[in-house]
Amino acid sequence: MNLLLIRTIALAGLFLSALFVHGQNRLQPDRSYQAGKTALDQKNYDAAITNFTEAIKRTPPDSPFAFLSKAYLNRGRAYLGKKEMKRANDDFSRVIELDPRNYEAYNLRAMSNINVLEIAAIDLGKAIELNDRYAEGYRNRGNIYIATQNYDKALEDLTKAITIDTGYAEAYRSRGNAYYLKQDYKASIHDLTRAIVLGAKESDSYKVRGSSYLNLNKIGEAIDDFTKHLAQNAKDAEAYGLRGWCYLQNNDYNRASDDFTKLIELDPKNKSAYYNRGNIYIFKKDYQRAIDDFTGCIALDTAYAEAYRQRARLYYNQKDYAGTLKDLDKWTALDPQNKDAYLVRGSLYQEMNNTQKAAEDFTKLIALDPKNTEAYRLRGWLYFTKQEYEQSFKDFNTILTLDPKNANAYYNRGTIYFLKKDYRHAIDDFTNLIALDTTYADAYKERARVYYTQKDYTHTLKDLDKWIELAPQNNEAYFIRGSVYKELGRHEQADADLKKAEALKAKINP
Repeated sequence: MNLLLIRTIALAGLFLSALFVHGQNRLQPDRSYQAGKTALDQKNYDAAITNFTEAIKRTPPDSPFAFLSKAYLNRGRAYLGKKEMKRANDDFSRVIELDPRNYEAYNLRAMSNINVLEIAAIDLGKAIELNDRYAEGYRNRGNIYIATQNYDKALEDLTKAITIDTGYAEAYRSRGNAYYLKQDYKASIHDLTRAIVLGAKESDSYKVRGSSYLNLNKIGEAIDDFTKHLAQNAKDAEAYGLRGWCYLQNNDYNRASDDFTKLIELDPKNKSAYYNRGNIYIFKKDYQRAIDDFTGCIALDTAYAEAYRQRARLYYNQKDYAGTLKDLDKWTALDPQNKDAYLVRGSLYQEMNNTQKAAEDFTKLIALDPKNTEAYRLRGWLYFTKQEYEQSFKDFNTILTLDPKNANAYYNRGTIYFLKKDYRHAIDDFTNLIALDTTYADAYKERARVYYTQKDYTHTLKDLDKWIELAPQNNEAYFIRGSVYKELGRHEQADADLKKAEALKAKINP
């Protein structure tokens, strides 16, 4: 055999031997790396970290940096899984030192900086700069834009991610969320439906889609989605609240009550759950439990104005006027711009004959809402009962300026004109009232009284006839007409009317 050939074979044998020996040195880091990958896939993050650390430790200094960067990259992923953000960040930074063009490392480092969105956005921008076809980078930056409420930018990035990868379920889910937050509920439903069909891993797709259906008043579809979500997330308190609200809209009080009860069980400090369940108890006429729930709501939040309002309503039904007034005072103190608060409290004062306090509340209501004709009516009536006719007149006059077809205001102002002996204007007001409503019996009665005062008996009797036609069972009507007949010497007609009045009165008071 040729000596040179023998040397060549020998050298080749040595080289092969060296390769084998070196291969043995590399075998251990390779095994550790693969074991780490398997553990990472199984979400066994501690085992993954242990194996990747072993692989890094055993990698010879002269090994290609690609292997080392992969080990750091995947160990960083395991730290991310454990939410150990600082260690994850360190590993991804090490990858970038080894391989400055590793766009995936920038993307993952952004995830480790997720609590510092500005820094995360910079890393995602770098990832996209290195690979403008990197769908995950666009999706993650889109999510950061969502978190910073820059929904238009979010939609741009998420649409880019979907353009790159039309089957990217998580991008559809994120874009569906962005559309939801922009209140484009139809677009949100479209994207979330696509995410569900593609198998999005995040489990809130049904919940957000259900919320979109709810905002479109598609209650049945919303209930279906919340139910599907809860089948996978049985401890999601918010989802019980959303479904409970849907059941409430459908007047399904039992199911609604069950969901709010479950919400309270999962989140005992949820004041809205107590409030909503309290309202359900009102519908079910279980007033004591309603009071208990509103009290529970107030215990959690002493500034929950609507809870005081609802509890006041219940105290009123129980004739607990002191409790009612106390809660109404609290309601107005917490919500001083609420017009209803003054209307309700003023009406209670009126019922309690506290006309001064009632007038004060109606005046506050008018200050908040100068076109509120009901407030003027209530205050005008209060002034009338106090015989403060000028003030009363002003309020009813204001009503007719605001609402020229307000029958009640014509009636009351006409009455004031009569008391002021301004008979012409009184007749005008009752006539205007009758023009608005020809069946308003008391308008004919009052106009007849004005005509009678003016000794216009023809018109008096004509209006009394109309009053009796509209109110044939009113004994007073027959009595007054009988008295007019008697005064006019029409005794037969007078006797007939007076007897009819007595007969009707006997029916009322047997």
